[in-house]
Amino acid sequence: MPSPPVTHSIVGIGIRFEKKPDDPAVRILDVIPEGSAAQAKLQSGDMVTTIDGKPVASLSSAEVTDLIRGEAGTLVTLKVLRGSRSFTVIIERRAITVSVDAAEGR
Repeated sequence: MPSPPVTHSIVGIGIRFEKKPDDPAVRILDVIPEGSAAQAKLQSGDMVTTIDGKPVASLSSAEVTDLIRGEAGTLVTLKVLRGSRSFTVIIERRAITVSVDAAEGR
């Protein structure tokens, strides 16, 4: 019988992303529907090039996570590339409840 999902709360904008060491940008993989990123109309496939004015090219995934997460109610500014269009969005960090599959340990 499968284990029930485990939930926990994090503070962020509600995205799952990928940052490879040689990539000049962060690729958004998923946008959590209840998160503030969804309200800001971010989409899977969007590329984040700067976070609060800091280029992400030389940052690790952990450093990107640290910049995106923060205290609930604070703002983070992202420069986003969608196709050939570049735009800036200011997003409020909020608590988000996420499910974690206990069998996967994440």
